[in-house]
Amino acid sequence: MKITFFSIAMSIIWGSALMVLFTILRKRSKLIDICSVSGIIVLYIFCAVRMMVPVELPWVKVIPAETLFNALYLAIRKEVSVSGVKVYHIVAGVWITGAIVKTADLVLRYIKYKNQIAKLAENGKSLETSNYGVKAPSVKIIQTQAVDTPLSFGLLDRIILIPDEDYSDDDRALIIRHEYMHLINNDLAVQFLINMLCAIYWWNPFVYLLRLDLEQYFELRCDSNVTQSMSESQIADYLDVLLKVYKKKRRIPNRYGIGLLGTHKRRENDIKERFIMLSKGQHRRKRTIGKIAAIVIASVFMVISYSFIFQSNYDVPDSEIGIGTETYEVDTNNSYIIKRLDGKYYLHTKTGKEKILSKETVDMLKSDGFSVVEEE
Repeated sequence: MKITFFSIAMSIIWGSALMVLFTILRKRSKLIDICSVSGIIVLYIFCAVRMMVPVELPWVKVIPAETLFNALYLAIRKEVSVSGVKVYHIVAGVWITGAIVKTADLVLRYIKYKNQIAKLAENGKSLETSNYGVKAPSVKIIQTQAVDTPLSFGLLDRIILIPDEDYSDDDRALIIRHEYMHLINNDLAVQFLINMLCAIYWWNPFVYLLRLDLEQYFELRCDSNVTQSMSESQIADYLDVLLKVYKKKRRIPNRYGIGLLGTHKRRENDIKERFIMLSKGQHRRKRTIGKIAAIVIASVFMVISYSFIFQSNYDVPDSEIGIGTETYEVDTNNSYIIKRLDGKYYLHTKTGKEKILSKETVDMLKSDGFSVVEEE
């Protein structure tokens, strides 16, 4: 198991391609029909995990891709200074620097919001959790004037904040059930994972699309879970509460957002989608079957995505391996690299012959999967 330029490239290709596919299917409501809302979240998490683990497994099948990678690979290995700095050094430096800055910003903002919400909780009114079906002892419910709309927050010490308004008992119960469902489903932990993905791949626009869509699916799943056993009249009451909260949220933006960061504005079509799903009863359909289908699809994609890898393909220079009457193709199955005690590298072929290699050729062969054996 190793990480190479090509394994990283395959993770980006797979992740971006699946995000585009999911977006296309999402606009036509095909994903929900096939996988259900919970199943879609499974697929999106698969995309995130695939991009977060860009490894090349030992049994991977290498597929030559001269057109796709040869020119690119040679371009990024081009030296840009006399000191030996290459293009990929600069690209990697910019990428890593950006990822560190974004990750640090994410963690610092989480700590900042955690401290701010802790202060809000101190000045608010604590509600009895047992009155609202909240069984987890680590969850607190605080009613405070410091927030304008309900929110749930916290990865370990979890809290639900609701505005100090004149809610009816039923409305307050529905609001708390919705926010508690976010905590039960561990939506905040998944949201943190997706934000980490955005921090690492800060230059990839598709990861932000994934984050925005996933937040909407969190809301759809909460709606589905909360209203699963409700009658039509009770669902109508739930929609009424949802509309009230949404109007307040549009008029007075929440400073802390929903869950972790709250940096994304709700799209008007999102609230319409939630109303349509609840009013038509789509949230009740194919939940178990859809989730199983999503797990199967994600597992198949996971296996396929790690089963092969595209790599650049080129011939080792004749001057370095020699050409004679026993000419044959040099590959990872019949040849390997030996590093002698004097630091020099040699290509060892199936005939037992060896040829000294330049450092540049060694690097190219290693990237193509050739193993290196050090002389003892």
